Amino acid sequence: MQRVLTSVTLLGLLVATAAAFAITEHLKLIKSPVYGARVSKFLAPTCHCGTSKASIRIRLRHNDRVRLSIVDAGNHTVAIIAKAAQVPKRRPRTFFWDGRTEAGTLAPDGAYRPEIHLADARRTILFPLVDRIFLDTKK
Repeated sequence: MQRVLTSVTLLGLLVATAAAFAITEHLKLIKSPVYGARVSKFLAPTCHCGTSKASIRIRLRHNDRVRLSIVDAGNHTVAIIAKAAQVPKRRPRTFFWDGRTEAGTLAPDGAYRPEIHLADARRTILFPLVDRIFLDTKK
């Protein structure tokens, strides 16, 4: 009886491991709803030059309503760039941030990241660290 119980337990663990592996591999193959993103690396809102606004360009795999925010290093929302912008699938859409907070003041110097919420897909995506916008108000 002990041997049967051990064999059943071992078989259960093997099946669970195989199922977990299959699920993980499937999740790796699911494509992100956002692709082809391009984010300005530097923003100097006081310079009156080409870097006085940061651009954020996105493409979506499906039509969706987008809320685009800028978050600081602590993932706190600093500015909301778009509240319910309709973005058609496979067409690039560009948004701009002028370095100002929701209160209208200049954000402090530092690194910021775009965060996009897709209303229809019910999903929020924080852009990776490589897409940081470095804000410098002293230029």
